[in-house]
Amino acid sequence: MQRITCHTGATLIEVITASSVGVLLLSVAVPVGHAIRVAGTTEQDAAQQQTIHAAMVRDSKGNPGERLPTPGLLNRLPYNGQQVPGEGGEDYAQNKTQNLYSACIARGLFGPQILIGATEVNPVVETYTAYNYNAYRPDADSYWDPNMQAKIDALPGTDKCHTSFAHQLLCGLRKEVHWRGTADSNRPLISTRGTRNGVNSGDSYVRSPTLRLHGPPDSWEGNVCYGDNHVEYTTSFYPPRSTCGCGTYNAGVVTPDNLFRCAGTTPGEFMGSGCVDVGPSGALNQWAGVDAMLGIHPWSATRYIVIPYYDSVNVP
Repeated sequence: MQRITCHTGATLIEVITASSVGVLLLSVAVPVGHAIRVAGTTEQDAAQQQTIHAAMVRDSKGNPGERLPTPGLLNRLPYNGQQVPGEGGEDYAQNKTQNLYSACIARGLFGPQILIGATEVNPVVETYTAYNYNAYRPDADSYWDPNMQAKIDALPGTDKCHTSFAHQLLCGLRKEVHWRGTADSNRPLISTRGTRNGVNSGDSYVRSPTLRLHGPPDSWEGNVCYGDNHVEYTTSFYPPRSTCGCGTYNAGVVTPDNLFRCAGTTPGEFMGSGCVDVGPSGALNQWAGVDAMLGIHPWSATRYIVIPYYDSVNVP
């Protein structure tokens, strides 16, 4: 009699079924894994902002009024016709983003690598690997490597931006009052870059590379480091801590404040008497520049005016 053997191996149907289940589980696992990776890099990005700000605060302890690093107070105007370290008036034209971060590197506060966020997507933004530490020569009126760049509006293959992070604009009362190591928990000082003038619609919003830095790729989300060195993750240009009571705007009532828009810009914010840096007589207004405004500004500043630049919407 022929012996009938029972095979314990899987049938073709069972193999197909098992494979289908495996593919289904894999399709679920990949997005979950991606979400974990994104969350991890977002947390690293937050830690980078926190480290940068903490280093600046430590440096401020030796400065009058605990001012955070300010290029124009390092490379000052001539004193009695000569360049003398630590003497002379503030050279406001030096207060540019690349000079700020380059001066911090030259002073040993941190290295170039920490300035590139863990979630960076813009190919124009890259680590400045050729930093010239020998450029720091106060005796020769040289306080940082002048070849560092912050041209965030560039296209790939042209100029570079050697930082991912926006900072409070270095001008006006905004700088005089808040760019200090004593700033409080409601004052945003360093952040994820925003869209042009903080708009939340149109090409300047939907095509901005900043939407791809954190969270879903079709909306802006980011980290904000405040004056007390804590970092918060926000999904809005109007985080709860960012408010302003500006002059006659809204009868002086404290209102939500866009992180990336300031009085006098187009579209404007807080348009009212006392809401701009300089009044008709040239005197500072009481509320001048107290609203938050973060960005990257690579070109020369004046005491009251800087022009922030933004990621090109044509970056792939």
